[in-house]
Amino acid sequence: MSKEIFVRFAEPSERARLKAMQAFSMRSLGAPFYEAEVLDAFVADVGTMDDLLLADGTYLVAYSGAEVIACGGWTSRRSVREARVVRGAAQVARTATVCSVYVHPSFARRGIATALMSAIENEILSAGFDTASLTATLSSIPLYRRLGYRSGEAVAVELRKGMSFVAMKMEKRLRSTALRAA
Repeated sequence: MSKEIFVRFAEPSERARLKAMQAFSMRSLGAPFYEAEVLDAFVADVGTMDDLLLADGTYLVAYSGAEVIACGGWTSRRSVREARVVRGAAQVARTATVCSVYVHPSFARRGIATALMSAIENEILSAGFDTASLTATLSSIPLYRRLGYRSGEAVAVELRKGMSFVAMKMEKRLRSTALRAA
């Protein structure tokens, strides 16, 4: 018997639980694309999530029973490290940034990331933004392409010991019809 999956906004008290699942997901699903040393350095030095996403109220978590199976969110800050989110500021910036989307490896390739991305895109549209951008890991590029994101430039995050973490900037123009589809 399968458990029902539900999605809701994450709470700051879930921080440790979310970060543990994110690190496990990054190391497991990223293993075919990155060396273990690079994944470990990325998790330790860069991290998997900016805590401000929780405070902003723009971070979603999916559960199956009591188990965290996926999470992801968005921000309107130009940089994830900026001070605060600007809701409904379409006149200031029409692009929101999708951040920290992870699926537990046991639940990968079951449509959960697609459903989570739909919820995130609907939140972005509801807040007045019409474009979503993200930085995709090598393992997630096929998913985002299937969802309509277009590849931009490759980026390399410099890590310790001369290592780098390669990713891809991607962007998608959102349509208001997405709200009705979800």
